[in-house]
Amino acid sequence: MNEEIKFPKPKAFSTVKSQKVEFYLKSFLPIPKTKVTMLSGAGGLGKSFLSIQLAVRMIQEDSSRKVLLWLSEDTVGESRERAENILTRVMGFSKEDASSMLRNIDIIGSDAEELTPYINDNSFQPLKEFFSPYALIILDPLIAFYGGDENSNPQARRFVSILTSISTVNLQSILLVHHHGKKDAEGKSSMRGASAFRDAIRVHYEMSFNENGKDPMIFLEKDNVYAGQYLKDKNFSLQILPYDVVIEENFGKSYKEDISEVKDTFTPSIAKPDEWSEDEKEDW
Repeated sequence: MNEEIKFPKPKAFSTVKSQKVEFYLKSFLPIPKTKVTMLSGAGGLGKSFLSIQLAVRMIQEDSSRKVLLWLSEDTVGESRERAENILTRVMGFSKEDASSMLRNIDIIGSDAEELTPYINDNSFQPLKEFFSPYALIILDPLIAFYGGDENSNPQARRFVSILTSISTVNLQSILLVHHHGKKDAEGKSSMRGASAFRDAIRVHYEMSFNENGKDPMIFLEKDNVYAGQYLKDKNFSLQILPYDVVIEENFGKSYKEDISEVKDTFTPSIAKPDEWSEDEKEDW
């Protein structure tokens, strides 16, 4: 027996009220409300660090909000260490105040007892209910939640459409964190997978290092909702990492701790160059 097909109920256009897109974090990284936004970049740029900082700044902007960080590549303890260093070293909070800033942030990590569920038609209703308490949901990385062919445009489009429906119905924002593929002959990399991932989202921020190979840069690569009105330039820098990053001549990255203000020892909780996989080395 065929399942019943349900169609959306049309509205008389003459009765619809005009509505502008609203934004969170206008003075930092504008995130449109009720939309799906993407943050992409190569490995090691600090996408997870920026995701944590976005969550904190959401609470700083309005303490009544709740944020869900679903960081499926790191344990919750590793993410907590990063959060503490971001709060104290990047944002300037005391250790006591840093802890209070995390109260309205929920987190799921790689050490969760349950496997990360794929986002598809079957999980639409449960996810809509699960996500409903949050103003912002950050899913990192996209591929952990996507069970289809990464290069299939129809499947990629359906995946983003499901998230768009959830964000619209729940009046919340969803941020997808996505990896770049390998660099081309000109040394540039771009978002992995089907072009429909990019086509279906409304705002796309792309991360890279600047020309000196030291500071992470962010480029507003796609903007369908005028997020750029809050930015001085589409290509800009933010303080993301709690230490200096320097690109070495051969390959890889070295991490130089900034101890100008902080005296205690800090070890970055991401892989050092000699711990990289062969694919990561090739990317660099």
